[in-house]
Amino acid sequence: MRTTKFRPWRLFVSAALLLTLGWWIADGTIFSLNPPVTDNTLSSDTTDTSAAKKNSGASTGTVALASGNALATPGSSADVVAEAADSCANSAVMQHQLKQILQQRKQQSFQLIQQLQQNGTIAAEVAVIIHQLGGDMLLMAQQRADYPANPNTLIRFEQQPRAIPRALALLVLKAALSHNYRPVVAALQADVAPQQLAWHGQTLLTAILAADPNLSPLTLQQLIESGLQPVFADLVAATALQLPVPLVDTLNMAFTGDRQQLWFHQYRRNNLTLQAAADGNVALYDYWQAQGVPALISAADLNAFDVLPFPATEPELIDRLPLIRNFIKQGLLPRQFTSLTSWLLLLPKDDALQLSQQLAGTGLNTASAATDLMHIGSASEISDAIIKTNQQFKQHIVIRQHCNQLYQLGSVLLSLDDAAQHYGAALQSRFRLNTTQIEQTIQLHTLQQQLELLLESQQWQAFIRQAQQQLILLPPEQRSEYVLQQLLNYQAPAEVLTMQLQRHYRHHGAPSPDIIAAFSQSQNPKLQAQLRRLRWWQPSQQPLHQAGGN
Repeated sequence: MRTTKFRPWRLFVSAALLLTLGWWIADGTIFSLNPPVTDNTLSSDTTDTSAAKKNSGASTGTVALASGNALATPGSSADVVAEAADSCANSAVMQHQLKQILQQRKQQSFQLIQQLQQNGTIAAEVAVIIHQLGGDMLLMAQQRADYPANPNTLIRFEQQPRAIPRALALLVLKAALSHNYRPVVAALQADVAPQQLAWHGQTLLTAILAADPNLSPLTLQQLIESGLQPVFADLVAATALQLPVPLVDTLNMAFTGDRQQLWFHQYRRNNLTLQAAADGNVALYDYWQAQGVPALISAADLNAFDVLPFPATEPELIDRLPLIRNFIKQGLLPRQFTSLTSWLLLLPKDDALQLSQQLAGTGLNTASAATDLMHIGSASEISDAIIKTNQQFKQHIVIRQHCNQLYQLGSVLLSLDDAAQHYGAALQSRFRLNTTQIEQTIQLHTLQQQLELLLESQQWQAFIRQAQQQLILLPPEQRSEYVLQQLLNYQAPAEVLTMQLQRHYRHHGAPSPDIIAAFSQSQNPKLQAQLRRLRWWQPSQQPLHQAGGN
């Protein structure tokens, strides 16, 4: 006969969870700051709560602190609201308080995870405990063996990249401006390995999509047939750029790999469906789910509801409601206690009620509470601390609601460590040029091509003079370093190089480390002898920085 192993942590989790859920759910009813209303109408509809109405309209639901919670901090809900008047004046102070509460919760959750691991609790059970207790679920990703050294990595180029030739880059810029990609298609067909072309460390296909989001699916198909075979990084970029579904579908249909690949971004595991949810894009969320990419990776990961951006305004909330209602219909509940509690406060009454009923229907209820925690050890003390911190968070956001500051919770809810970097915004900033920028870049490339004709004919002084006069789009110091680099590339005489180097030093000071390294590594003995005569010259043995496909 199989003997069931006694697991004292289950008693601990049951008690902690029941106390946590007892704050704001009882018999499927959402409580307001006032006593429960039997007809499920909001207290803001029947009492004077003008401050709360300013936040998101009279239809927004509220969640109460359970008066019978044994771990509640001193003071009733009414006392918390009474303190709001003193806190409302300074939103910066409230942001600081929120960060302190979340940081404390993160530290306590980390301590509990460590304690459970030391006691031999397997990872899956640790995730269950942290979830049910209301701890920081984001920390679970850090316990994985494949957690990277840089947990904010982005999808990079899978193949060995080859920097895009200047002539092709010029054609792409012109095409982005004119929407005529025939010259680009012809150039790609003549290239020996177009699928390896990279620009600023991204695939050429990603660069084109970021530079010209209005690209037609037909043109995209022509580019693909010309050799720009999509890789998974292109699917990620198209989703992060929130391109129209027809464009994304064109990419997807030409992609032959695994669409359910995972990557780490913003300190958590990510997939294409979660990426769409994190951008609040309903169309792409539905599309990738239909392609079989799940909205929840595992019980130890955040789901699509968790990563949905908390709205900063009421119109943003309205925009997100279709996606939220989709989540609720699917039974997809936020796994982060802070996220779940905040949404219950912000959502319209009917949606908040449905969300709470879904939560009550999970089988987690307050019917019986285990109180014997003798065998838990220090984990019991840490769990009590997490519960109290969650109570502080709850009181904090109730005050925010009455201060009309609930919308300012923002991305702070997800993690204190979230980078400000957003993949789609970063791509747009790098590649999406306006008409003036494209025209200037084309002009600069054209001038550089003309100037190189002077270098090929060894007209050194004419090149220097024309470069200084015509490359006015470049800052003076950058223009001077361009001249130095080109003279060195075309092996100008030592005296020409030294004279130009001296001229740069007089006007701009010592050149950049890259220029110094390039001169130091020159194999021209006459140039090296002349450099040693310069008082300010300090040769560099450092290698040149790699361009990374720029």
